[in-house]
Amino acid sequence: MAHFENEIELQNHGLIRMPITIVPIGIVRLLIQEMSLPYEPGMTVRRIIEGLDLPTELKVCGFVNGTRLKPDAFVQDGDTIRVVSLMMGG
Repeated sequence: MAHFENEIELQNHGLIRMPITIVPIGIVRLLIQEMSLPYEPGMTVRRIIEGLDLPTELKVCGFVNGTRLKPDAFVQDGDTIRVVSLMMGG
């Protein structure tokens, strides 16, 4: 078995998973607080947002590390997801 000197080396070899950080933006901040979720392989933006138990009438999207991705896009450990309401107006 390989010997690793510190936690950074373990992380670089995929032995430590960094959590997913959820950051609510705008009106979403009234419903949830910033939080960290444990990373699991196969997690998608949709699965994470659905797990937040937001009201179904509130339409939101996720920006992963600053980029809007499709709901079925996979996330990686250590990603930051900003949850933003899709505002409609006229």
